[in-house]
Amino acid sequence: MEPLEAIELFQRAAKMIEVASEAIEEIGRIVEELGYLALAITLAGSYVSMTPRLSSDIGRYLPEYRQRRKELLQRRPRQHVHRYGASVLSTWESSFEAIAKQNPAAARLLSLLAFVNFEDIFMSLFNGVDHDACADGLEHVTGESKATGTVQPKWRLYLSGEGQWTLYDLESALGTLQNYSLLQWRSDQRSYAMHKLVHAWGHDRLEAEEQRPLSGLALELVADATSQEEVDPSQRLRLVPHVIACFGAFSRVDLSPGEVGRDDLAMIDRIGDFLYRNGRWSETCEIRVFHFTQVEAILGKEHPNTLTSMNNLALVLGSQGKYEEAEQIHRQALSSCESELGKKHRLTLTSMNNLALVLRSQGKYEEAEEIHRQALALSESELGKKHRLTLTSMNNLALVLRSQGKYEEAEQIHRQELALSESELGKKHPDTLTSMNNLAVVLRSQGKYEEAEEIHRQALALSESELGKKHRLTLTSMNNLALVLRRQGKLSSMINLALVLRSQGKYEEAEQIHRQELALSESELGKKHPDTLTSMSNLAGVLGSLGRYEEAEEIYREALALRESVLGQKHSDTLTGVYCLTYLLHQKKQYKDAELLYQRGGAGYRKTPGDRHPTTTACLRHYSLMLEEENGMEN
Repeated sequence: MEPLEAIELFQRAAKMIEVASEAIEEIGRIVEELGYLALAITLAGSYVSMTPRLSSDIGRYLPEYRQRRKELLQRRPRQHVHRYGASVLSTWESSFEAIAKQNPAAARLLSLLAFVNFEDIFMSLFNGVDHDACADGLEHVTGESKATGTVQPKWRLYLSGEGQWTLYDLESALGTLQNYSLLQWRSDQRSYAMHKLVHAWGHDRLEAEEQRPLSGLALELVADATSQEEVDPSQRLRLVPHVIACFGAFSRVDLSPGEVGRDDLAMIDRIGDFLYRNGRWSETCEIRVFHFTQVEAILGKEHPNTLTSMNNLALVLGSQGKYEEAEQIHRQALSSCESELGKKHRLTLTSMNNLALVLRSQGKYEEAEEIHRQALALSESELGKKHRLTLTSMNNLALVLRSQGKYEEAEQIHRQELALSESELGKKHPDTLTSMNNLAVVLRSQGKYEEAEEIHRQALALSESELGKKHRLTLTSMNNLALVLRRQGKLSSMINLALVLRSQGKYEEAEQIHRQELALSESELGKKHPDTLTSMSNLAGVLGSLGRYEEAEEIYREALALRESVLGQKHSDTLTGVYCLTYLLHQKKQYKDAELLYQRGGAGYRKTPGDRHPTTTACLRHYSLMLEEENGMEN
């Protein structure tokens, strides 16, 4: 039904015709939860009409429904309420019985689909390759390879009934479910969808002892899909809701700490990495907490796998801006690594680097520098100067030196690390390209714009040719090049502001690159990914430099709203967004609006990352300047 029709039907069935607007809003949430299915809405309304505690307070219905969903959907309607004599669930149960006799594989597929997301069920979810690529003579979508003898994943064995499972079997099973209206084909998305209540029924009809193994099979299904070497960016984004749904179903199964199998833990670790790469830090944190709890219960607090899980949990907490909590866990992990594995073990050195990184994020530069120097010295003595962990330590040390304004030493270390990366890994290796970008950034910080531009252009060309235009490193190179072009434009315009707007320096090229990079980020990572939001802010920055303040403000505000929803109001990236918007309002001489934001940004920066952080001091400095300007205008 349409939403308004569904609300009206519920009101009639519940005998709640004249109600307040708040109750109408709550009924809207109820009918949405019921998937706008007429029979379910009628039954729910009828139940409310017979239950005074619900009809007097409709807000109580949804919490009860979520706890007793299966029981409430099994209720049979009274004949005078609805023409059907069956409950919602019994009508589908009859269909399921018919499907199980006609096509057992379709029945098994329906049960498995209850553990993935109910929308956008696309073909390559089941085989890791594009559907069109399967059509050319593919014999086995799944199953054991005759050439290699590769063992089938368990989810394939389940669907095939221990036999062969082909593309045509999959299409037949999906077709059967579609014939019984348990799946719908959406031609615009080229995928199937399942009604929300059908999806819930498919899960609830299973006993607990059936739900546990099926949730593991679904987890394996999506883990396999995320592990494909060549996954189209748009498909990777389509996988995210399925990964989240699968982990949610798996984690809700009644499992005590230590009961999860090691294979399942390995898959949980893989999907955690997948969500982390896609900027879904909140969901990644849930996965990391679950993984750590289980691993610790199985292997103990001091096991290397437990310590690795601790580090991964702390890393995602740091990404969320929860620096103090991340620092505490990193310190615990480092202490355990040193006592159990020794100071020279690779995991200990990794823990040292991770702790130093979160200290740097908080502006604790001296301690971060000290730890990075210790880690670098140990890496060089134990692993050699050319080892990748040593190169990582060099890079991290240079970054913290740059944060302190020690540009010359940072540049020297970046040059050494780049030379070693080129000799050991080659000029086209992603780590080498990262080193090139880092060197160019520190050159830009010193005003060596021409050399910085040259290196950024080399890095961008190599990234595009080796990794492709949509790779994250390519996007970073595009962004960095645009920033240095923008900075060069600023230098040429310092003499006369009017010349900036007339000649524009290199702003036009910078804007073009920022727009390209933003478009690619949105398609590759999604509009809410933190890297995409940074791209939006960078574009707004160059537009502000061009004097296109209205356009810049619109983009800044959109990016800030998205950061607040994705990262929260206290995250350092969100505060950076506040600062950027504030400074733009300052430039527009909208002093009152800017003052409120300056106060918010300054207070936030003082707390995290701290008074000594460069952005904190910059925010406070610009606030003071704005007050002077405002007072000067008043005088």
